[in-house]
Amino acid sequence: MNRGYSVTQRTKNVKQPRGGYINPKELQTESLGPGIETLNPAENVSPNLVGLAVDYLTRFMSGAS
Repeated sequence: MNRGYSVTQRTKNVKQPRGGYINPKELQTESLGPGIETLNPAENVSPNLVGLAVDYLTRFMSGAS
């Protein structure tokens, strides 16, 4: 059974074109809440945990086991 890559493993294997896929100057910011200053500075989530959450939620939403 092939389990594939985690999100962070996959991003390390993908070669982006020069300048990336999206020009950051074409993006617009949109506030989704009061901002980072309202967060508790003692709380943090590791990048590995965020990657796992994205991976598992993507599998769940796609119907994969």
